[in-house]
Amino acid sequence: IEGQQVPYAVMVDHKLHSVVFTCRGSLSLQDIITDMLIEPEPLNKCGREWGFDGEGHYAHRGFFKCAETIRQRLQRSLILHTLLGVEPVYKVDESVIDDEDPDHKLKTKLSDLPHCRGYNLVVVGHSLGAGVAAILSLMLRPEFPNVQCIAYSSPGCVFDIEMARESKAWIVSPFVGKDFVSHLSWESLNRLRGQTLDMLRRSKTNKGKIFETIYKKKKVESLLYEYDEIPDTPKRNEIAKQIEELATSTNNKFERIKMHNAGRVLHFAKVSTTKKGCFKRKRKYEPTWVDSNDMQDLEISTRMLLDHFPNYVAFIINEVANEYIPPNL
Repeated sequence: IEGQQVPYAVMVDHKLHSVVFTCRGSLSLQDIITDMLIEPEPLNKCGREWGFDGEGHYAHRGFFKCAETIRQRLQRSLILHTLLGVEPVYKVDESVIDDEDPDHKLKTKLSDLPHCRGYNLVVVGHSLGAGVAAILSLMLRPEFPNVQCIAYSSPGCVFDIEMARESKAWIVSPFVGKDFVSHLSWESLNRLRGQTLDMLRRSKTNKGKIFETIYKKKKVESLLYEYDEIPDTPKRNEIAKQIEELATSTNNKFERIKMHNAGRVLHFAKVSTTKKGCFKRKRKYEPTWVDSNDMQDLEISTRMLLDHFPNYVAFIINEVANEYIPPNL
């Protein structure tokens, strides 16, 4: 899908001496379609266009298409160049942007923008917006070498492993608790599919009883057969064959090019839970750096969606920051 669009804004934070670019996360049906375009997109052509080494590197196709359109619009508007006092180096591909599209036009005249020479450029986003922000920051680096990116709750399939490592120089990807999106990749989805099929083959009961375990504790032996006890039935044998085919399949492009989280991955992990009153709970989190290779498994949890919501992510990060950073800084 060409020319994917994600709402974005450019703001100035004079207190922190920063120009901030931010783009929205998944909200509409079109955003969800963009999320699902997980085919690896080669970065060689884009690298030649924007001045970075993209040879042999890949990015999430849906996020890449959004970032590419935004990069063209930023270059055409010159808003970042004007704010930061940077001379433009690269030309715009005029065929990418439709002159009849009002969305690419600035609401403010360039002459009215504040002078922010010497300010930092920070690119941020959440969820889908985090993936777009990470790729966009790569495209911006040749003209804005000091750009930094914070990719909140970013999906686990933004860059190939080598580009993911290189991007540690300017990207941080924080996520909270059991957030499933930060573990989301073709590989983790495939592994989850295999685990689900395995559970179906070993199941002693119907799926309704199994789903009850989300809120009701049950003994594993009451739900699943041990491997040497699985009944020999045509249906279970068919599932076993599917599991075997899934495990031996290596011809898919998704499996040949393993995709990872962008940059350094910062996990705000829950370390304790205390009750406050009858219904409220206080969860304590601590930050820890994790390797993107450890993000390849999806964990099914009651918190997997709740820990992804941007308001909760902001609350936890702010709470941890207040604990670790002295108030006078």
